Amino acid sequence: MRPLFDAHCHLVPENGKDTTSQPETSEPVAVCGRLLCSVEPDEFPRVVAAASDWPGTRIAFGVHPWYSAAAIHADGWLEAVGAALQRHPSAWVGEIGLDGLKLDRSSMEDQETVFRAQLRLAKELDRPVNLHCVKAWEPLVSALDDNYLDDGARPFILHSFAGPYQFVASLAERGAYFTVGQLAARQDSRKGRERAALFPEDRLLLESDSFLVPGKDDTDELAHALNWLAAVRGIDVEQLAAILAHNSARLFPS
Repeated sequence: MRPLFDAHCHLVPENGKDTTSQPETSEPVAVCGRLLCSVEPDEFPRVVAAASDWPGTRIAFGVHPWYSAAAIHADGWLEAVGAALQRHPSAWVGEIGLDGLKLDRSSMEDQETVFRAQLRLAKELDRPVNLHCVKAWEPLVSALDDNYLDDGARPFILHSFAGPYQFVASLAERGAYFTVGQLAARQDSRKGRERAALFPEDRLLLESDSFLVPGKDDTDELAHALNWLAAVRGIDVEQLAAILAHNSARLFPS
C-alpha cells in the first residue's frame, strides 16, 4: 500500500496527553508526511522544533478560533503569525476558522476579526489555509470570498468537514480539499457516510486529527479512516490509497 499523508494533526500540548492510538489493525500503514497545525503563537516554536527532526512534516501557523479572544486582546498576535510565515516560506496558515459551538470561549465577533485578518495575511503571502468550521458555514464562506478568494479560487483544506451537503460543491469550486478522519470514521453515522460519499475524488485527503508526540504518527487512526472511507465510497482500499497519495502530492509537492 502507498504511504499515507496525514493532512491534519497537532503536537501533544506541553504537559498534555498523547492521543496517538496503539495499532489495532492487522495491516499497518506507512506515513510519508503530515501537516502539523498550530493553534496559537506560543506553540509556534514547538511546531518548528518538531518538524526539524521529523521527515515529511509540513507546518502551519495560525490562531485557532477557540483562542481568538485571547489573541485579539493581546498585542502583536498577527505580527507573530506573519513573522513565523516569513521565516518559513513553505508554511501554511492554520488551524484557523470559526466555531459556533464555542462562543463561551470566543465571541463570533472576535472569531471573525481574527479569522478575516489571517485570511488577508494568507492571501498577501500566497499561502494555503487549513480551516476549522463548526456551525458557522455562511460566515465562513463570506469571509473566504471577501478576504481570500476575491480574485479567484485558491487551494485550502476544510478539516473534518461536517457542514451541510449543499456547501460541498460550492466549496470545491472555490478550491477546497476535504479531510476525512477519526471523527467521521469512529462515529460512523448515516450523515457522515453520506457526506463522505459526496466529496470529489480529486479533493479527498486523510487526517488523524491526533495530538502527537514528535516523531510518532497515529497509524491506527489513519488506517481505520482509510478502510472506513473505502467502504463508504465502494472502492478498493489500495485504489483509495493511490487516490489519496496523488491528491496529497499535488497539494504538498516535494
